[in-house]
Amino acid sequence: MTSRVPLASFVMGARSLARLPSFLRNPTSLPEASATLRRRLERREKNFLANVKRSVFDGGSGTVELLTRWESLDYSDAPFGGEGQATTLGANWYLNDFTRLMLNAIFWDIDNASGAYVGQDEGITITARAQVSF
Repeated sequence: MTSRVPLASFVMGARSLARLPSFLRNPTSLPEASATLRRRLERREKNFLANVKRSVFDGGSGTVELLTRWESLDYSDAPFGGEGQATTLGANWYLNDFTRLMLNAIFWDIDNASGAYVGQDEGITITARAQVSF
């Protein structure tokens, strides 16, 4: 007993395959991926520093750097442990070569096993900092 694939299904599958990013159609080896990542990081760092230099030293308004971070903690195996996770969104504003303003919003969720408050808790923490290097 053989089953036939309808032509419409075959065409849809071919179109989906054609739209896949090249890295999914043609996997690279680990050394090739490492070399590509290294080149991209070096280029990004050089471009970032050039943008900061142009913006800070050539009379610009400074450079803004956006950031995000996700973290997860699991101390449930400790005697007084708990679990939690947090997502941070932030921005750094480099005003000049020695001044930086930083603003972060941290969205957190924890499950405390002990302490002043036991149980689920969540919230948002806003932090702001100014840094002057000399």
